[in-house]
Amino acid sequence: MPGGVVWALRAQVGIVYVFAGLAKLNADWLGSALPLRLWLADRSDIWLIGPLLDEPWVAFAASWAAALFDCTIVFWLLWHRSRPWAYAALVVFHVATWMLFAIGVFPWVMIAAALIFFPPTWPRRLLTRLRATRLLPKGSPPKCPATPATCPRIGRVALAALAVLAVVQLALPLRHWAYPGDVRWTEEGYWGAWRVMLTDKAAHVEFRVSDPASGRQWQVGPEMVLTDWQAERAGGNPDLIAATAGLIADHYRNLGMERVQVYADAWVSMNGQPAQRIIDPAVDLAAQPRTLAPAPWIVRGIE
Repeated sequence: MPGGVVWALRAQVGIVYVFAGLAKLNADWLGSALPLRLWLADRSDIWLIGPLLDEPWVAFAASWAAALFDCTIVFWLLWHRSRPWAYAALVVFHVATWMLFAIGVFPWVMIAAALIFFPPTWPRRLLTRLRATRLLPKGSPPKCPATPATCPRIGRVALAALAVLAVVQLALPLRHWAYPGDVRWTEEGYWGAWRVMLTDKAAHVEFRVSDPASGRQWQVGPEMVLTDWQAERAGGNPDLIAATAGLIADHYRNLGMERVQVYADAWVSMNGQPAQRIIDPAVDLAAQPRTLAPAPWIVRGIE
């Protein structure tokens, strides 16, 4: 495998950590230990360490440690002297987050992906050691090219493709600067930006459906077209609220109401703050196009 491919994979893993760390450098995370202070307090019933998680200083220590970890772990992994210790710290960090928070397979993916920072010969060396300790049957390890000259090189097309990929991977986490307002609130430019575990949103959303043909209006909940977990996730995200409004409109159009209108009364509390309206309730969301442009129906000002 060309060496450039290995470095491209290392860069991909590094981008995840660096941008996750930079996103944590905000007043809520470092100055108020939010949302970790809320989440850890909710886990105060865990055996043995539960009472400790309810202590504010623990939340502050965890917030600062997580920011420091994300911002620096790539550099410790790149330095051969600190690499084994850095990887051990990485495993502890991700296992701890997996045990405390419901974040799916992400910790295990990163534990496996970070192995790319070790020299490419590490699997062969590991097999040799395991055979020496008789944990594996004896046999010849896989053969590698005898000299660097036999290794393939990256062609121009592949190199150009890697360059384009690098630009995309760097641009995606930065694109939120092209949108007005706080990205944590509006979530415009949030996807693919590695903004991990930055906000806690409690939301309440109801939809007002209007049929101009009959003059009738009525209220519906998001559960009419979404499952419970989908409704919970969509409540704090303006784009998903608009998508839900579209599903509700499609439901009634299938019933013959061609000109149906759908409005959202959506209130969101971010990181324990008082709830505020996040969608303009006077806008028919079913008639709004979903584009990459800033959505004019998002209430962007948060106090």
